[in-house]
Amino acid sequence: MGKKLEALESQVKGQKSEGERQIERLLRRCGLVYRYEHPLAVVERGKTRLWYPDFFLPEYGIIIEYAGLNGKEYEAGLRYKKAVYEEMGIPAVFLSPESFRGYWPARLLEQIEEIEAGRAEKLARILKTWKKR
Repeated sequence: MGKKLEALESQVKGQKSEGERQIERLLRRCGLVYRYEHPLAVVERGKTRLWYPDFFLPEYGIIIEYAGLNGKEYEAGLRYKKAVYEEMGIPAVFLSPESFRGYWPARLLEQIEEIEAGRAEKLARILKTWKKR
């Protein structure tokens, strides 16, 4: 999908927060393919539902969520969302306004790198087991 089409798709789906715009600028600068609010099927309380995570990185299978609000209900919802992603084996990175302090781009990219390194290590262990057979 071209950059113009991605930008149009983002505008049609709704307004982005300032935090989401910062994340989007970084993803574009880095040349990372992403989908904004792309539907994702999750199993929630035994039922399949569609969620719309802020950013999905299809080349990595990673979700980036921006948690820009406060409040007990909102925070409880975030904990629930994290638990569902974890239960489904969907790696997710959650950012908040505090995440943008300092050199946040490097921290975000390091989190993505850590997820990928963990996957590579797991695959290497599986491969090693199969080579012994």
